[in-house]
Amino acid sequence: MAEHEVTIYRHPNPEIRSFLTREPLSPPTLWVGRRPFKSEDIARLKRLDLVAAQLIRNLADIPGIEEIRLKPKEIRVKKIPDASWEQIEARALQDIRGALRRRKLHLVSRG
Repeated sequence: MAEHEVTIYRHPNPEIRSFLTREPLSPPTLWVGRRPFKSEDIARLKRLDLVAAQLIRNLADIPGIEEIRLKPKEIRVKKIPDASWEQIEARALQDIRGALRRRKLHLVSRG
């Protein structure tokens, strides 16, 4: 896998896709939220680091996304039935690659 490469896994459920990365997107944790986010989702979001929290906010802004699940090397997204994967995937890939770049810059600057 090349640097910042993201592999898309298509689940048997056509409404769910996983975006898999080689480098971690978040600290070792699991974050799950359904739109609209509840107050406890927001509170748990604040416990993530800045890069992971911003990635979730960016993904939540994509029209058609219903649920987001974040693991260190996987973002699992569930969309509403009427939404198009073509539109969601392009923007999600852009956001995920941006988060990977920011995480790498953050690690270099701390080194």
